[in-house]
Amino acid sequence: MEINPEKFSSGFTILELLIVISIISIISAFSFPHLLNWQTSLLGRLTAQRIASDLRLAKIEALRTGATTKITFDPAQDLFIYRGCNSQPKIVNFPKGVDLYTTNFSQHTISFYPTGTPSMGGTITIRVNGKLMYLTITPVTGRVRIVEK
Repeated sequence: MEINPEKFSSGFTILELLIVISIISIISAFSFPHLLNWQTSLLGRLTAQRIASDLRLAKIEALRTGATTKITFDPAQDLFIYRGCNSQPKIVNFPKGVDLYTTNFSQHTISFYPTGTPSMGGTITIRVNGKLMYLTITPVTGRVRIVEK
């Protein structure tokens, strides 16, 4: 029994491959700007979580060691400085595309006393692609919340 090569073909034609590649190219061209937006908003959320984490760490360290801890924010340079009890100050720069918009702490500094209470309640505002994110610290308990608007 002979196999007729015209009846059975294996593989794809060049035309079929070109059509599939062009469809994939068009879809990726339309989705690329959305991926960049998604990446930047994710970066903003991660930055907000990092700030919240360091605020919580300052509170816990103050409770654990019995000494005051401080975090100073610098909106002009988009960074904050964590001053723990016995360690060197830790400088944390914000990633590109994420701006420290403002804080409402006096001298942009919040302290946590040995009891774990903050020096004051307040809000830290960061800006990502024109959208604002707020980190709110409650005055008595020092609870940190992140609100995205």
